[in-house]
Amino acid sequence: MSRENRIAEIIVCIGVGIIAFGFLFGIVIGASHYEFDWLMVLSWWVVSFVTGILVIGFAEVIELLHKIHEKVDLALGNENDSNVPVFNDTNPKYRQTEWSLSMEEEDSIRNMFSGKVKEITVTPFQDIVYVELANNAYKILEVGYFTPKEVPFNLLTDELNEWLKEKHKK
Repeated sequence: MSRENRIAEIIVCIGVGIIAFGFLFGIVIGASHYEFDWLMVLSWWVVSFVTGILVIGFAEVIELLHKIHEKVDLALGNENDSNVPVFNDTNPKYRQTEWSLSMEEEDSIRNMFSGKVKEITVTPFQDIVYVELANNAYKILEVGYFTPKEVPFNLLTDELNEWLKEKHKK
């Protein structure tokens, strides 16, 4: 199983190693008595299996926390600190599609601008919204995360820029 977090991957290997070591050590300890001691073997197997599973479970918790951290960073806009475009023309998510804005997302946008929103227009691009403000300024927002995220104009795709030009001609 491939993991995104290297530490979680190492901890899984340790857990599997504990189980394997316990299995082999149980056989060695059981055979070291005059007669093969099944009680000793089973006790080693159970203890090592439970310990190994607990360690693997700890690795899974680390992996899940890593994924949550990535999603929160993405939602807060911390992932894109460089000037790498947020939108990639080859990404099918940002191709033109039909979609709609939920009431929660619309309320979140209106709260973001303290009620100074004149109009919210859904663009033909998935999760991209055009927001016209009361002072005739406009913003491009990406929705679909915990909170809407403003997208700098220099990071828009050519297709979205063309759509904006058409919008302003009208």
